[in-house]
Amino acid sequence: MGYLYKVKLHEDAAMELYLKLVHELPKQKFNDQRHFKNWLALITKNHCISKLRKVKIEKQIINNTNDLIEYVENDEEQRYNSINPNDLEWLFQGLSREQKQCIKLFFLKTYKITSAIIEELHNEGIPEAVLNKLKPILNREFHGAGFLYDEVKILLEGIDQTGEYIHRIINSAFLSDELSYKEICETTGYSYNEVKSHIQTGRIKLKRKFKTLNKKKNV
Repeated sequence: MGYLYKVKLHEDAAMELYLKLVHELPKQKFNDQRHFKNWLALITKNHCISKLRKVKIEKQIINNTNDLIEYVENDEEQRYNSINPNDLEWLFQGLSREQKQCIKLFFLKTYKITSAIIEELHNEGIPEAVLNKLKPILNREFHGAGFLYDEVKILLEGIDQTGEYIHRIINSAFLSDELSYKEICETTGYSYNEVKSHIQTGRIKLKRKFKTLNKKKNV
C-alpha cells in the first residue's frame, strides 16, 4: 500500500505476489519466523519497486508525446499540449479492438458531457441556447480535456465571447480516471492475463508507430 496505493496498483501487485510466492516458497529454507518475514518483506519491496519502474516506462510511451492526457493554460486558453486528435487516431490504427480498449482505459482520462450534466449546468444558470449547442457531443467520450475543449469552443463560437461558459462546461464534465488492471478486468470482462497481454502487446505497437510518426514530422 505504501509503494503502490497512489498509482492504484496495490491490488494488482498483491495478486502477482501470490502467484510468485507459489513458485518461490518451495525453493526457500527459513531458520525461523523472523527469517521468513524478512524474506517476504524484501521480495514484496523489490516487486513493488520493479512494478513502479515498469509503469513509469509504460506511461512514458504515451506521455513522451508531451502528455496525451494533459492540457495547459496559455494566455487564458486551454489547449492540448501535444498530439492532435488525428495523430492519436492514427496511432491507434492497427491495434485490435481489445488492445485499443485496454490501452485507453489504462492510460487515458475520459471526459464526457451527459444529460445529467446538462441539467446541472442549466440549474446553475447557463442559458438553454448555449446548452442546446452541446447536443452533437452529448455522451461522446473525449480522451483528454483538450479535445473536449476544442469541440466545445467550436460549438459555442460567436455566443461565448468571454469563454466563461466553456470553462464551466469543461469543469463540470464527467471524468473517468485511468483504471488499474483489476478495474479493467471488471469493466471489460477480460481475465487478468488477457488485460495484461492486450496492454503489453498494444504498448509495443504504439511505440513502433510513434517512432514512425516522429520520423514523418521530422522530414
